[in-house]
Amino acid sequence: MGMGFTLVEAGVVILQGQKCTHSAQSPLKTEAEALIWALSEMKNRGWDGVTVESDCQQLINIIRAGRDYSA
Repeated sequence: MGMGFTLVEAGVVILQGQKCTHSAQSPLKTEAEALIWALSEMKNRGWDGVTVESDCQQLINIIRAGRDYSA
């Protein structure tokens, strides 16, 4: 299973990341791990105030609700 992210500013790709993972407990958990990884990479490079977009509605709903999820 693979995961990736793209940081875009003013229509220009600034940073991309891709990696493979061999253990996926669930698609939702993998989406969450990818988001955490992307945010960590951006923080490590000094980026803050980013807008996150995802195609995983379930993950976005969990984040917006501020609730914990155990896969």
